Amino acid sequence: MSVRIKMTLDALNKRLDEKNMLVVQNEEGFLGKLQFRFNPPATEEEIKKLPFNKPSDYEAFLKICNGATLFDDPENGGGLQLLSVEEILEDYQYIDYPPDWFPIGYGYDGCRLIIALAPERKGYLYWLDNGGSLDDPFGFLNLTFEKWFDYFIVAQGSKFWEWTRDFNR
Repeated sequence: MSVRIKMTLDALNKRLDEKNMLVVQNEEGFLGKLQFRFNPPATEEEIKKLPFNKPSDYEAFLKICNGATLFDDPENGGGLQLLSVEEILEDYQYIDYPPDWFPIGYGYDGCRLIIALAPERKGYLYWLDNGGSLDDPFGFLNLTFEKWFDYFIVAQGSKFWEWTRDFNR
């Protein structure tokens, strides 16, 4: 089990109110009360249905919660949806992913978070922008799931991986 994922979730849960909501501040002065929903854990049988290699940290996440909705605005939507095993299998049918690539989340106007395993990279997450291409080298985040998840919670739902792009504009 990934200790880092459990620690991140435990700390987040301590900050959530009784309705699983949290006041966050993001870029450009946004201040809002956002909601979180966590699915029950996936079973071993459910996880075995995924027909590809799974990083151990991501598998540990599924064993804690089989998908989640993070930083969702109850009035305006948004946030990020981490997919359940069933949702991964459904989405996997619609895009011709390279071998050992599979979707694990979506949000922000149709963007996808993808596990893109390759032996030459330590980090394996890929961010596919809406309308983007799976061969865009800028999509590689060079992060594992546990690091990305921790940073995403600390960044209060902001796309922290794009911050350095903004610095260069």
